[in-house]
Amino acid sequence: MYYLQIVPKIQLLIKAIESSGKPFQDTKEILGAFLSLNLANAEFDREVISVASLMGTEKFVAKQEQEVDHYKMLSYGLKHRVKEVMYFNKCGPENRKVVFFSNDCISMIQYLVRGKTAMMLVHMRSSDVRGLLPVDTLNLVQIFLALNKLYCPEPEVATLDIVIGSAHLYNKGERDS
Repeated sequence: MYYLQIVPKIQLLIKAIESSGKPFQDTKEILGAFLSLNLANAEFDREVISVASLMGTEKFVAKQEQEVDHYKMLSYGLKHRVKEVMYFNKCGPENRKVVFFSNDCISMIQYLVRGKTAMMLVHMRSSDVRGLLPVDTLNLVQIFLALNKLYCPEPEVATLDIVIGSAHLYNKGERDS
């Protein structure tokens, strides 16, 4: 049985920020937040429905449309990096060099495969936990599952780990999040 991963983890992070986050500028934040998602046997459609329900369908669709080019850039960049490593190093995603960097909030993605274990490690410099983290996480899951389809089609272990430098909630009225 597959248990939803994204929304329950984000709800726990929201509670943690609300209870022990520190004020910074117009937010309350936790530094060095960590999310770990077990995506073996992931049911992506259920995750989409869950995230849309959490955010509200209209807001979810708007955020997806707003960020679509960014997610395409991350996906294509990482896939290109795998192909580049395969060409020059004569090996695939088992190579530690399958890393993609960006100047945006999602700063670094590394994809690793070891036999039937697939892992994607992500560093986000900061994230608006209510306003964008659910959509970012959903799209990272989609990128991870697409890579697994190509390079680790039946993983026994499939983990997406996300480190967030500043996981924050905007104060009410400060931002439409």
